[in-house]
Amino acid sequence: MTDTLTAARLLAAAPARLGGIWLRGAGPEREAALALLMGAFQGRPVRRVPVHIDEERLCGGLDVAASLAAGHRIEQTGLLHEAAGGLLVVPMAERMSALVAGRIAQAMDAGAGFALVLLDDGGEDEAPPVALTERVGFWCEGVVSTKSVESQDNDPSRLSRAKSRDVISDGCDTSLDTLGTNGGGKVVASLANLSLALGVDSARALLFALTATRLHAQWNGRDDATEDDLAFAARAILGPRATRMPQQAEEPPPPPEAEDEPPPGDAESEQEQHDPDALDDLILAAALASIPKDVLARIGEGRSARRATGAGGAGRKRASQLRGKPLGARPGLPRGGARLALIDTLRAAVPWQEIRRQQEAADAPKRLRIRKGDLRIRRFEERAEALTIFAVDA
Repeated sequence: MTDTLTAARLLAAAPARLGGIWLRGAGPEREAALALLMGAFQGRPVRRVPVHIDEERLCGGLDVAASLAAGHRIEQTGLLHEAAGGLLVVPMAERMSALVAGRIAQAMDAGAGFALVLLDDGGEDEAPPVALTERVGFWCEGVVSTKSVESQDNDPSRLSRAKSRDVISDGCDTSLDTLGTNGGGKVVASLANLSLALGVDSARALLFALTATRLHAQWNGRDDATEDDLAFAARAILGPRATRMPQQAEEPPPPPEAEDEPPPGDAESEQEQHDPDALDDLILAAALASIPKDVLARIGEGRSARRATGAGGAGRKRASQLRGKPLGARPGLPRGGARLALIDTLRAAVPWQEIRRQQEAADAPKRLRIRKGDLRIRRFEERAEALTIFAVDA
């Protein structure tokens, strides 16, 4: 089973502890991982978040149509509340606004209990908001050959055996005390040293790696974490988050030869048994092999951020009243090119209808009463244009 599918399996077993998964790039492996999660969350709520979802639909709020029909305020359930205990899938996560990402992150911090799946179809210079990527444990590439996926993960007997070994529950003990027993202290130290060497400053990433190591060991029927479990956590969690290449330590000079030196074979075996850095080197090699090519390019250029920032004016975003990506409406008058946001205007006016009817005469006609302060205008965001001038002295 590939790392992406293994990560999806562990996420389905412990969504609250691992947060979610970021699947970069379209491909058969991403579809297989998504299908695995859908099957694992069968019977639990599964919701998709549209790119341009409004705050009321996301977090809950006023149901305009029902309120107008009933004549009084009626609340609607938000998408985040509906996905509690289930799966929340975000297609085209690289286009999500910071406002929506902040609401989702706030719900995750409050213990909403859903697993977040970020589907990223953007290029190397695009990425989902950091508020979401930092709250999901696994960062996985989703582009592999179709043959490898079919040969490794679509085997029915392999899937049946995996389901029969699904003994991990979200209530399993993955605390630091548990990891610190039976040699687990070395596991914690190895992952911490690797995080420091790769420049991973987030404490969440280290906790995700510790949890994934323990769950991976349990999934394979082991009581104690081994090199394979540590290497998986390094590849799926710490390696993709790298912001720098580890510095290679200089080899110390050889010690002077002594007359009563033990045989070379015995010395080498004893050094291998007591060398505390041997395990770190194996995990480091696994992490370096999992660093995406775009991350390596950014590290080589001295840029640690996952999203590139251009120095020129091209690609910058600016507010617009006519076209572009829709943003939230704001109070204002529909003039000077601004267009009326009808739904948002009705949403602002409905809660005041009962009070406004009481202020008018008893024989006043039954109609919707809208005031100037209820008016909302639409807002958009578009990329700024750049003008390039080539001057040639002929």
